[in-house]
Amino acid sequence: MKFSVPTNWQDDLIEKMPKKDVVQLFGKLNNDFTGGGRLSVAVPFVRRRKVAAHIVQMHKCGLKFNYVINGSCLNNFEWTRRGQKEIRKLLSWLVEIGTDSVTVTIPYLAELIKKFYPSLRIDVSSFAEVDTVCRAKRWEDLGVDVITLASHKINRDFDLLKAIRKNTICGLQLIANNWCLDGCIHFAYHANLSTHASQNLNNSRYLVLDKCRLLCDFLRLRSMEKIISSSWIRPEDVAIYEEIGVDRIKLVDRQMATEAICNIVKAYTNGHYVGNFYDLLPGPSKNINHRGLNIFKKIPFLIRNINLLPMLFRIRKLAKPEKIFIDNQALDGFLNFFLEGRCTGFCKECGYCRRIAEKAIRISPVYYKYFMDIYEKEFKDIVPLPM
Repeated sequence: MKFSVPTNWQDDLIEKMPKKDVVQLFGKLNNDFTGGGRLSVAVPFVRRRKVAAHIVQMHKCGLKFNYVINGSCLNNFEWTRRGQKEIRKLLSWLVEIGTDSVTVTIPYLAELIKKFYPSLRIDVSSFAEVDTVCRAKRWEDLGVDVITLASHKINRDFDLLKAIRKNTICGLQLIANNWCLDGCIHFAYHANLSTHASQNLNNSRYLVLDKCRLLCDFLRLRSMEKIISSSWIRPEDVAIYEEIGVDRIKLVDRQMATEAICNIVKAYTNGHYVGNFYDLLPGPSKNINHRGLNIFKKIPFLIRNINLLPMLFRIRKLAKPEKIFIDNQALDGFLNFFLEGRCTGFCKECGYCRRIAEKAIRISPVYYKYFMDIYEKEFKDIVPLPM
């Protein structure tokens, strides 16, 4: 199995990548015209000249670079003269600095790239929610090279994965260490929120409340079977997906420090991990201590959203180091239930993930009470926002 790994723009990351297994690194500026899947304020700040130098270093080490232009909404600017100019300017720069491929969500961008920038290979983002044979075929007809399937929907639907593999010839990719909720109703909205909060023409790039992430954190802890039913793939189970015909595994997250990324890559390339599976999942305690956006640029946004300010200070308490232990060895054989087609989707009646959670997950009672108290007393005020 080959792997696609995030870059945090630290040069020591490139040197530590196992070149035999990792074929590309992916990343982007903390904001640009198209936006992408992470908030500007959450990812490491990087200048364009640093991106160019980083790509040169990747190529010297035999790695390719994928630039993520996977914003899910362009505000209809793509149909304006200015929007067309900005898109073309970004793509021309990417070609100029030696970018090998790009990741897109919007089909129009794939069409534009195929016509005017044929040197760029095209990956389809998970934001495109490719979860049927028909959708995969439609993207393939546009000439894309790799489709990142909707991992939050189909990572454990093996009949569907086999059907998509049988009916396509392009590369297929799955995200392994995300833990989006199964059947999350906020997925599309969260994609749009992240997109607009990382676009250089949108003031929300300076500061935004990521209510979706906070809500997911709460729901997982309130009902810990949701941790088990989320969309992750263990390192030990990657071989099963390779046998089906999945070509590449994508690992996240580009917000993370080098040590955390390398720990994840080592586990997945080895196909084995002893200890806390939570170590391999994204979380604030693993993120890089990066230089944030200038505080003075945040002030106008705060003034316009004055009701949000007290909540932002209160919710900061939620970003504490997690006290969760998911025993990876207790999950041995866990996937057989899904391979055998025994998952009905009726979680309340089934109880399988609940039983696994009771066996595999341990959490500090003090941390649990601390977290739930903050949520119940403070975060509930976000819905609806106070007048």
